[in-house]
Order: sequence, then structure tokens, then C-alpha cells
Amino acid sequence: MIDAAEVTKLVKSAYISYQRSYVRKVNEDLRKGKRIENTLQKYPFASKILQLGRLVDPYRDELHLSKALDIILESPVYARVDEREQASNEEDKDLEYTDILVKELLKWYKEEFFKWVNKPTCSRCHNDVQEKIIGLPPVKPFTAEHSIGGASIVERYKCLNCQHLILFPRYNNPSTLLDTREGRCGEWNNCFILILKALSIQARYLWNAEDHVWCEYFSPKMKRWIHLDSCENAFDNPYLYNDGWNKKMSYLLVTENIDRIQFKKLC
Repeated sequence: MIDAAEVTKLVKSAYISYQRSYVRKVNEDLRKGKRIENTLQKYPFASKILQLGRLVDPYRDELHLSKALDIILESPVYARVDEREQASNEEDKDLEYTDILVKELLKWYKEEFFKWVNKPTCSRCHNDVQEKIIGLPPVKPFTAEHSIGGASIVERYKCLNCQHLILFPRYNNPSTLLDTREGRCGEWNNCFILILKALSIQARYLWNAEDHVWCEYFSPKMKRWIHLDSCENAFDNPYLYNDGWNKKMSYLLVTENIDRIQFKKLC
């Protein structure tokens, strides 16, 4: 006769053994993954690929996307698109609704939403004279707010008017940037891509080895990727940097999501 208590004991023992084996395997995989990542971080090119992968991951967060969508719906962008469609402008004859929407997003984003910052304004005396704000060595992020915002470093400045220490965290979390609405090309690009994604517009991130970033969206009408630079309100102007800025460019890293990063040599 089978003893039910003994069977229960054996099943429990087997389950515990399985759980221990599973936990050991997971821990080993984590350690292995960490070792691979630590090894890759020793090499600048591999490190940049890892960094870009982490950078685009927040674009999949539903809360971030919802927050961006709410901001757009409260903005005048859609009303302006409707007005533009009704006006039947010559410049829009080869564009469809999505293309016009992107052009209006660029204009609104550049002129009304985001702010370029070289040196931040003093939060105490509101001094914004660049010559009266001097840079200090940056530090690593040190607060919970910095961590949540995905700050890479915290730049420090001193106001010569009131001697106040000004902190400027370089945030990477696009949801945080929807609140701060300021920065340089990295912040501009991160936040703008989140807005495009929130509107279900297919977009990808482009990083240039010569210290600039921008994005592209896929136009169903034109059946190709269209260059966008939110810092410049630039639409379909991929030669802006070579011709306009006289900038020599070596290569790009292009990514639409964390699972795929493309390398493009330019010269």
C-alpha cells in the first residue's frame, strides 16, 4: 500500500531539489552575462553598443508612452496639422498625414516645448549670462532622482553673481525629459523619439562617432527612412552635417530597439 505522506515527502523533496538547481542555473547565467558585459565595457566600441541598447529600452515602457501621448493631445499640434491639410500648401503636395504631423511636431518641439542648454540658469538668482557661469568638474549621479532619470553624469557650475552651486544632471530617461524639457542634442533626441513612438510612428535612433545624435522615421508615403533633427527643426536633410556644418563623419550606429543595432560606415 502506498503511503500518501511518504509520496508527499518525496514530491516535496524533488521539487525543492529542482528549485535549487534552477536558482543555481539562473545565478550562473546572471554571473556569465555580467562577465560578458564587464568584458565588453573594456572596449569603447562595444561599450557604446551596450549604452545605446540601454538608451532605447525605455521607449517600450507603456507609462512613458502614455505620458508623452497626453502631452501631445494637449498641445496645438493636431489642430495645426488640420489647418495645414485644409490649406493645401504646395510644399505638402507629396506628403500624407503622418509626414505633415511629423513636420508640425518638429516645429512645435523646437520652438515651444524643448530648450537648448549650454550652461544652466542659476536657480537662486536666475542669472543666465553664460560668461558669469563657470564650469566645475562633473560628478557621478548621487540622488534617487538622478537614478530614476537615468543621469549619466551630473555637470556642476558656479554662478559668479551669487556663488551658488548649480547642478545639471544629464538625464537619459525620456519620461524625465518630458518634465525637465531641456538639454543638448542627446536629451532633445531621446525625448523626441519617445513622442514619435507614442504616436505609433516608426522611429529609430542614430548616433554619430563625431559627437551628434538625431533620428529617422519611416514614411509609408515615401517608402523610406526620413532624417529628422529636432535640435534644428530639420526634416529630410541628411546632408545637413556635411554640407551645412562642414563636418566629416566616419560612422553611425543605428538602432530601432534594444535587439538590433546597425553599423554604417560613412567614409
